[in-house]
Amino acid sequence: MAARTNTYRFVVIYMHEAREIPGAPEIWRGHVTYVSSSPPGGEIGSRIAFTTLEELPGVVRTLLQASGVQCPPETVRGNCKEQKP
Repeated sequence: MAARTNTYRFVVIYMHEAREIPGAPEIWRGHVTYVSSSPPGGEIGSRIAFTTLEELPGVVRTLLQASGVQCPPETVRGNCKEQKP
């Protein structure tokens, strides 16, 4: 098994917001924060907000691409390659 040479770390927060209006629809909000990578790339502390879990893969893809990782639009896991300078 080949050793992994690149690691990208993100913190995902997704939480329910209380509503003060009786009967109002639920509101969920979240954000993904890029916290580190090896090799260095992207902006540590970059944060992107989202409101549905369906948005999460695109948010992670955007942060990976900002770190120099090449990802096809249909995937985040398995088919991303580090871009060579």
